[in-house]
This record gives sequence, C-alpha cells and structure tokens, in this order.
Amino acid sequence: MPQFKEMGFTFNNEDSRDKGYYIVHVELPDKTENEMGLKKSIQEVDNEGITKTLTGVKYDEFTFTIDVMKLEQRKSETDTIIYKPLVMEESDFIELNRWLMKPTDYKQFISEQNSGVIYYVMFTEMKEKTIGRYNYVTLTMRLNGGFAYSTTQYDMVHKVRGTETIPIETGSTVDEFIYPDIEITMAGGTEVRIRNDNLNEEMVLTGLIDGYTYICYNEGIKHIKCVENEKENMRKKFNKVWLRLDGYAYNMITVTGNCDIKIYFQNRLAIQH
Repeated sequence: MPQFKEMGFTFNNEDSRDKGYYIVHVELPDKTENEMGLKKSIQEVDNEGITKTLTGVKYDEFTFTIDVMKLEQRKSETDTIIYKPLVMEESDFIELNRWLMKPTDYKQFISEQNSGVIYYVMFTEMKEKTIGRYNYVTLTMRLNGGFAYSTTQYDMVHKVRGTETIPIETGSTVDEFIYPDIEITMAGGTEVRIRNDNLNEEMVLTGLIDGYTYICYNEGIKHIKCVENEKENMRKKFNKVWLRLDGYAYNMITVTGNCDIKIYFQNRLAIQH
C-alpha cells in the first residue's frame, strides 16, 4: 500500500481539506514498496584490516512523494460522502506554491490517517500531471531526519506540595533514552528535586526564588534559564544531572519541593504506515 492513504493532511498548521486538496493514488503498480523502520549509516574505523571499531550511527533522511488532487466533497442519494475531481487552475498552483513550496525550512506535516504522528518536512519538487481531463500534482518532500515524532506528551502541570510521584509513559521506537524539557514555577521554598526512580538518577536545583519560573531545555544544547532573569547563571544552582527517561517504559518520576511542574517531550518514532 502507498505510504500515505487517500486522505487530507496538514502542513505548517494549514489543513488541505479546507482548500479542497487531498492525497490520491492515481497510478498503483502491482507491488508497492514502502519505507519502514530506520535507515542507518554505520560509522566505523578500520583497525589495520583486522577488526572495525564502531564510532557511531547516523540516521539517514527519508524522501516521500505524494499525489495531490483537488476534490469536491458531496453526498450521494444514500448520504454517502463521495469526492468529485476538479480541474486545478492557475490560482491553485499559486496557492500550492505559496503554501507548500515557499517555506525554506522544515514544517510539520500530519496525515489525516494518523494524527498522532508528526513529520517535519520540506517540499522540494512539484510536477503537474494529467489523467483523462483532470490534473493533479506530484510532490516530493524530504524529512528533516530518519524518523517521525509523536505529538507532545505530558504537556500538563502538576502542583507538587511536598513530594509527588508522577508516572510518565514513553514510547520511542528510536531512542534508548529521552531527555524531556521541564518547566518549574516555585510555590515556596528554594529547592526542587526530580528523581527518575527507574534509573536511580536525581536532578537537583537549589537557590530558587519563590514565584519565579525556570525552564530546563534538556535535548540538544542543554541549558536552564530563569524566565524573570535570563542573565542569571543557573550552573551554580544545578547538580549537573539532567533528567532522562527510559525510552520505552513507564518511568516513575518523584518530585520533591513546592512547585508547579510540567515535564514534556516528543517520542521519536521509526517510520511506519
């Protein structure tokens, strides 16, 4: 089956269905290959021709193509939803160029078939094709990496007054560990401890100010900032242990202190239908 089903999609927070554009399958060969899982490049060093030492793994980017046609939604005599093809005109190509081809960085692409999976893509090519008296476009898009993402997980506030254990379920099919972002607003006291009981690791922040908000950016270039005073040096108030989550598990996170805390992340996902 094709990579994406015949449905609508969202790109850069604009819904194709609002514009009348849908993914279609115009030409289906007898056998269709789909990209699945991960594409890995293994990086090794040759040790004088005897053995090789693994130095790393790179996830290669995926490229997908989709066919998009303009369709009109109607109801049949039996109230069944049917779609009638429409001819794409000059105004449609202007809109597709503005919406899909103009961006020069990666934007969110979400297929209607699975709204919980986010691809960060850039469209790189568009071709007009015809079938009978109707036309459609074939679009090529490149992912920003070798995987997709879940929607943001656990984007909620826990009001901790003393000690509370928060269960966090992760579901990454790519990463062994996930490094979540954390937002803390102090509600008394000067210290917060965040412990992953599964991994026996504890992140400690001290010297905090009541009412102030602190954000821990935990993936990529890790750093902590105080929202009310971004020039404050947080390194002196941090034990240098970053919170991490087991990538595919129930993580029991114990928070000690008086604060409102939000822990959030995205699972990185191997490619699937």
